[in-house]
Amino acid sequence: SVGWAPTWNEFGIYSTQNSMVPRKSRAGGLACAFVQRRAICSSSTLDEAVRALTVPGWSEGASMNVVDVRGKRMANVELWEDESSVLEVTEDVMNYTHFNQYKHLTTRKGRAVDTPAAV
Repeated sequence: SVGWAPTWNEFGIYSTQNSMVPRKSRAGGLACAFVQRRAICSSSTLDEAVRALTVPGWSEGASMNVVDVRGKRMANVELWEDESSVLEVTEDVMNYTHFNQYKHLTTRKGRAVDTPAAV
């Protein structure tokens, strides 16, 4: 899926999506844009947004950066079909960068979800 414009709501939840290239997608799964819209528009905390994003059944996947401005928390949420991985960015992490490939989510067999572009 491609990266989308930043999104935010009245509760101080802010998100961006990184472009991802999963090895395969599921026909008939949940559309990324609709899951993200429901998650961000209806959530008032980071935990609520993460819970809404990590529902199984995605058609493809995404890497979402979600910030709770009021709660002063941030997380990167990697999603693909029925799998998800959440990395909360804390003071211990200091800096988290994403280069349009899955960093902390793997398949159930431990394999890479995406096909990284040759550099």
